[in-house]
Amino acid sequence: MRSLTPAFLALSLLTFDATARSRAVVPANDGAVRPAETHSIRALNEIAIAPVSNDPSIHQTTPVIASDGDSFLVVWRESSDCCFWNGEDDAPGSLYALRLNSRGESTGPPGLISSSALSPEPGVAFDGTHYLVLWYETDGSFPRLVGQRFTSDAIPVDAEPYFIVYDSAPAGGIGLACAEDDCLTIFRRGVALLSKHGAVLRVDLGSGTERSDVITTSNGYAATLPMEGELLYSPYGVIGPSYLPALADFPRGSVDAIDPMPLLEHWERSGSVLTPGIQTSIAMSGSSILTAWSEEFEFVDGRMLVRQVPSDRRERRFWSDPLVITAPTIDGRMATLRDPELAWVGSKFLLAFQTSNESSSRPLTKGDIAGLWIAEDGSAVDSIFKLTSSEEVESIPSLAVNDRRLIALAFVRGIGETAGSTNSRLFVKMLSDSANRSRPVRR
Repeated sequence: MRSLTPAFLALSLLTFDATARSRAVVPANDGAVRPAETHSIRALNEIAIAPVSNDPSIHQTTPVIASDGDSFLVVWRESSDCCFWNGEDDAPGSLYALRLNSRGESTGPPGLISSSALSPEPGVAFDGTHYLVLWYETDGSFPRLVGQRFTSDAIPVDAEPYFIVYDSAPAGGIGLACAEDDCLTIFRRGVALLSKHGAVLRVDLGSGTERSDVITTSNGYAATLPMEGELLYSPYGVIGPSYLPALADFPRGSVDAIDPMPLLEHWERSGSVLTPGIQTSIAMSGSSILTAWSEEFEFVDGRMLVRQVPSDRRERRFWSDPLVITAPTIDGRMATLRDPELAWVGSKFLLAFQTSNESSSRPLTKGDIAGLWIAEDGSAVDSIFKLTSSEEVESIPSLAVNDRRLIALAFVRGIGETAGSTNSRLFVKMLSDSANRSRPVRR
């Protein structure tokens, strides 16, 4: 699972890392991080989605959101597991879906998708006609990956979920994208091609990864995934393999990746480690593909990178250096930037991500979700701004944009790890690019 993030401080979060030979963001003149309203993004509405269960111990986790071009569908899990980021036993929970109009308002009660959903983040995408939701659940024996289609009004199309594959150790999240004729999903155990009629077309096991993000391209699909690199050693022996982020193309109708292209040539800093839990995101405009990923430096998430991908990947080279987003040391520890979410908003990309001053294994008590506008060429349009701000941890962002360029940000507030802390609760915040003159319409 994604881990939660504390403490977004009003500091200059972006610095130039000379060893990376890369571009960097220019902070605000006084080094402060501004609220979203001071940038070209406007907060329209924020709603709290109450737990379906009246049990006060329930936590809402792993939200994902998608749009059919007008409204939105948000999917999340409810369970009594408070610490879903720390590797505790995965008890089944309930998976729900809720339709929201362009104002972020619910158009009916939440619908129960599954009462035996496991903790890995589900996947959701709109295929042009229906929403497709994928998730892990247990049938009393082995965990399995299943899918079900829903109308734009969140009404099930399939009478029952359809089986995709068994997975004895589900983890991470599910990458999912849909084209005109099919949908491609990348999960921990493999890759699957699904028809728009609720059937499995092809499955390739052994080639998956738990942290992939997938988009539709003109020729098929493109996905970000970690490539295994050299072994890492310590005085006590082998720690494990290092990983480099890569981009892979999947031709239409195929589950076989074509010659994955590393997004970095090598590690520029001694001791850098990219773990199998790397978080990645990918988005596309009319003429550009942008990728983003978080890294770990000496087992602390220390920076995030953004890179434009060449349209003709046969050249196997990049035209510009990556954009490096780094954070200073906070309270004696390197700050964390993680869980990137990219979305194309008509004229530029929006990058949303979590911030904190935690180590990988010890969440603290405060965090926010930040945003950054990025141009098609991968350069920063402005400085970082806050997308959320409260006295509680805010984490696990998921973005969707409709045809009127209205942005829905789903996230979780509260962590529930220690005595006196609040249970995690689901929120959706509606945003708009200030340069976009369209207004939300009540439907």
